[in-house]
Amino acid sequence: MLTGWVVHRIWRWNRTRDRSEPLDVYDRIRQLLNEVLGISWIAGMVAYELALAYYALRLPHSPVRTPDEFTHHRKSGYGMVLGVLLMAAFGELFGVHFLLRRWSTTAALFHALLSLYAVIWLVGDFRALRARPHRVSEAGLEVRTGLRWSMDVPWEHVASIRRAWGPRPDERDGYRALVPLASIDYVIAFKAELDAFGPYGSRKTLRRIGIQIDEVGRFEERLRDLGCEVAGR
Repeated sequence: MLTGWVVHRIWRWNRTRDRSEPLDVYDRIRQLLNEVLGISWIAGMVAYELALAYYALRLPHSPVRTPDEFTHHRKSGYGMVLGVLLMAAFGELFGVHFLLRRWSTTAALFHALLSLYAVIWLVGDFRALRARPHRVSEAGLEVRTGLRWSMDVPWEHVASIRRAWGPRPDERDGYRALVPLASIDYVIAFKAELDAFGPYGSRKTLRRIGIQIDEVGRFEERLRDLGCEVAGR
């Protein structure tokens, strides 16, 4: 019943929303569930599962990017990693399934369901990376690493933005790389601690983050338009 209600509300919202507003289904699901459940960590857990299913099972389409949106999935090479993981998952699914059937039909069915969930998780996670780019606005930087991390950073809280392959030794305290894989392009330091929201309603308080951007030239040009200085490595 809850899932059906959320789907209906998302459908209504998508029909009536301002088309200049970003289509961020995950944020909208979390907002709706927070209003209904009233307990943020439970709402975060349920929203994460519903969003995984949404991104994994929705029909493929090419999103229309606005000038303020900056993707981060291409440079990471995560698509190739996903392909390898899916091939391994399907090979393990069929091989282990037939072995388990000789011992227990129930165990084989349970294993098949777990494997199916793992495939949905992998596909939903990757498609969310494509669907939820970072966004630069007049108000600040919206960091969206798929369903893994979400963080809103107002410009008045930004201490520095520096091109970097990783944090310096003195920057590791309160630091996390909000990227699909290990590589980063920028370290962003804050004037005070800010919260990043992770999988299943988790929360991490940070002083610095690392992000990756596919089009660094366009990203830095947009930052300069807003009066933000980017330091070199």
